[in-house]
Amino acid sequence: MDEGFAFDDVIVQDAPADDIGMLDITRPSSGCGLTGSDTLVVSLWNAGSASASNFNLTYIVNGGTPVTEVYSSTVLPGDTVEYKFTTLVNLAALTTYNFEVYSGLTGDANNLNDT
Repeated sequence: MDEGFAFDDVIVQDAPADDIGMLDITRPSSGCGLTGSDTLVVSLWNAGSASASNFNLTYIVNGGTPVTEVYSSTVLPGDTVEYKFTTLVNLAALTTYNFEVYSGLTGDANNLNDT
């Protein structure tokens, strides 16, 4: 019997010059102790072959108003960094929160990893 295996959504290509990808929301985490003024921290990766700086990072909570800030430091090719949003998020209500976080690097060649 041949069970085989399958791949889904695989791209093999040279690294584009400009490509910032979102990896994770590192803060806040699930659980107790969330407040009306929590800090959102995200992890992002420069998958491109060129350094990246001065690009937008945006978050939306529960479909609300987008909050956009500029990442002004430099992310070297292949590096992973964390960004701490300065605009605080209100997580005081006891409910489920849905976050959308995305990058906005001008000329980003791979939009599949931007959220």
